[in-house]
Amino acid sequence: MRKAAAIVVTAIVVAAMATQTVAAQGDRASDFERALRALFDSIDRNGDGLIDGAETRRFADATFATLDADGNLRLTYTEFQQFDFGLGALAERHDRQKLYADARERIWQRWRHPRPREVTRAAFRQHLRGDLLRVSRGHSGVSYAEFQQAPFVQDLATAFR
Repeated sequence: MRKAAAIVVTAIVVAAMATQTVAAQGDRASDFERALRALFDSIDRNGDGLIDGAETRRFADATFATLDADGNLRLTYTEFQQFDFGLGALAERHDRQKLYADARERIWQRWRHPRPREVTRAAFRQHLRGDLLRVSRGHSGVSYAEFQQAPFVQDLATAFR
């Protein structure tokens, strides 16, 4: 009888832990969704639901200027690692810092070409714009649904799945 009771108690504890894990994953996913929406809305300055070319340039240039600590119009690896996408605190809260760092590393590896040790302002703008154009469906901007499919967003999403 004690053995059966122990098995039942163990099953209840395991079920409770599984429920907490699913809830935590749901919270992580919804937190990421809210943060991603906030990022999109911050880029979509006119609030029309589309990120157009001018908004992409403005975001890229402002972000680059913030990251370019020495003002030489080139981002080093160290400077690029400061590109938080507004998700650093979320990664920390959900204990996803390593996965988040890995995602940013994948973006660095893609965006640093053709120069192996740096990203110029022009290249930063071009890669960000290119990632958005890749998912654009030919209209005058990128919708939120398309934004979610952009390669850099997909890289970031892997950290929060």
